Amino acid sequence: AICHEHVSKVDIKIDEAQEIQLLHDGIWGHICLYTSAPELIGKVLCRQLGEDGTNGQIIQIPRDHKWAQELPVWHQRAQCYGNESHIQQCQHDKPDISFQTVCSATKISTLTCHKIPIILRSNNKALQFGIVEAYIAKRWLPVYRTNQHAVRLICQVIGLDSSYAQLHYVEIQRGSYNLLNYTQFPINIHCKGTEHTLEECQIKLTYMSFSGTWGMDSDLYSTKLAGVRCPKLEN
Repeated sequence: AICHEHVSKVDIKIDEAQEIQLLHDGIWGHICLYTSAPELIGKVLCRQLGEDGTNGQIIQIPRDHKWAQELPVWHQRAQCYGNESHIQQCQHDKPDISFQTVCSATKISTLTCHKIPIILRSNNKALQFGIVEAYIAKRWLPVYRTNQHAVRLICQVIGLDSSYAQLHYVEIQRGSYNLLNYTQFPINIHCKGTEHTLEECQIKLTYMSFSGTWGMDSDLYSTKLAGVRCPKLEN
């Protein structure tokens, strides 16, 4: 159904926790999104905030993870082409509110409207290899899982040769993880293979687990972060 909401104002904002909120009928709440193309929603939301929507992308969180604030959840079913100026212009149903903060679909955490800065964290810069970090919501977040097409785009972002980009997972223990000052959830970056920029790929916050064979969580056990090797560009 297409609803043209003239009476009820729909607005969005980024809160103190860098999470996006939707205002409907005078109530601010989180967004639970039912859609097959979330990357297009991000472009529209950025324009609604007055930003350039070219690189707009939503950041998802695990379905069982809670938002920073306990707010109602707006279940927004929207299909966007990506060129709309605000979410009301997308094909959508009237937002349905849930005060139980339940969302079993696409759970939006935050929104990025700009190119995502990327660095390779390494003790030896000459190797052009390191753990991938992305700057999202004013924080540097390590990349937990990714794929080969994303790795090529990562090398492009940092200005290195993407032709022979290599993905190597780096084993890391909890103590080392803490020493690297990683206090937030890491992210997964998944690209389908047709994207031209990293911002077109799907980005999700994910859990970091240091568990052994029996599922026990311990400082003794390790996990793996995504490491990337980018050859230098030859003149």
